[in-house]
Amino acid sequence: MDSLDQNTVQIMVIDGASSSTIKVHELSWLRYADFIRLGPDLLLVGQNGKKILVENYFLQHPPPDLTDPTGAVFSSDLVHSLAGPRAPAQFAQASDDETAEPIGRIETIDGSVEIKRADGSKGTIKKGDPIFQGDV
Repeated sequence: MDSLDQNTVQIMVIDGASSSTIKVHELSWLRYADFIRLGPDLLLVGQNGKKILVENYFLQHPPPDLTDPTGAVFSSDLVHSLAGPRAPAQFAQASDDETAEPIGRIETIDGSVEIKRADGSKGTIKKGDPIFQGDV
């Protein structure tokens, strides 16, 4: 298992093929990080500005899981969803006259909640807002 200590560096580069699990030592850092797909690489950017570049992450089958000291596990499937599509803002559509149908709506919410849409766009949602296939 690879370990990453975020206390002393602003950017850390690791090889995504080096282990089946990558542990980030800073408490709850992963929970608030931005997950960015850079071709075959994964860039994690924390709220504190610290960065982790996982080289060749998306070339692994399956990519490694990410964990933190609280026991949170970010599975490769979750990381794929958080990092967005391979080709942002590009998606297949049956025809121009069809509109996407939501798969649900927000019924209850506590606090401020951000959403990442399937096309890679981000925003804040509120009660009654639609949820579509691929939203995170």
